[in-house]
Parts: sequence; C-alpha cells; structure tokens
Amino acid sequence: MGGEEKRDIRGRLPRSKKIALDVACAKREMSQQQGIEEAIDFWLEIQDQIETLIERCESMGIDPKTALQQAAILWLEKHQ
Repeated sequence: MGGEEKRDIRGRLPRSKKIALDVACAKREMSQQQGIEEAIDFWLEIQDQIETLIERCESMGIDPKTALQQAAILWLEKHQ
C-alpha cells in the first residue's frame, strides 16, 4: 500500500468497540490506523467468501441460510 492514495474516514464507534480496538492494537503493537485497515481488509475478504458460498449453495440447490446454520452447528460441536 506504499504509494496508494489515502482518504480520511470519519465516524464514531460505540465505547465497547473502541476499547476492544485499543486493546487489540496494543497487543499487536500496531497503530489504530493499522488496526482499522486490517479490519477492513478482513471484512472485505469475508464478504468475498460469503459471496462464493452463496453462489455454490445456489448452484447446488441448497438454501444459503440453511447451509450457514448447519456450518455453525458443526463448528460449535467441534469446538465444545
């Protein structure tokens, strides 16, 4: 991202999320700007994965909501 144009983003976070951001950034020894950039990158990546999952489910005739619910149940069973 070296020569990439930067744009300001303004907004407000609920206090609990601001504290969580402060703690997470401190633990990882990164600035809040770096933390927010990483969070946005992660969110965008997840959106791509969700779109891919929905497309696959629809191509197989499976309701995406049902598939996500079943995946969540399997994950919980595995991690209990």
